Amino acid sequence: MLAAVITLSVLLIKTEKQSSDIPDFTFGAEEVNDNGMSSEEIEDVVTEHPQLANLEIVGGVKALYIENGSLVMNTLNCELETESDFYMVEVRIAYTDNFMFLGKTEYEELENT
Repeated sequence: MLAAVITLSVLLIKTEKQSSDIPDFTFGAEEVNDNGMSSEEIEDVVTEHPQLANLEIVGGVKALYIENGSLVMNTLNCELETESDFYMVEVRIAYTDNFMFLGKTEYEELENT
C-alpha cells in the first residue's frame, strides 16, 4: 500500500458570532501563550466548524493573548485516511486579524466556504 503523507494547513476566518477583546493593533507569537486543548474544547471547535467532523483530531493547541487571556487561535492536528492515502492535516482557526502568526501571509488569499 502506497501512502502519501501530506501536511495541509487550513486557516478558517473567524465567524460573525465570535468577538475579540483584543485592541486594534498587531502582535506576534511572543505575545501569546500556547496551551493544550482539552477534549471538550476540541469538541466545541468541531461543533462550531462541522466540516472538521470527518477528520480524526489527534490534538490541539490554543493560543491565548498574554495581556488579557483572549483566545486568538486554535490549532488542531488531524489525520485523514483514504482508501489509498494518509494525510496529516493542520487546521488553524484565527479569531483575530491582529495576530501575525508564522505563515499567515500564505493564507491571505484563502476564503472560508
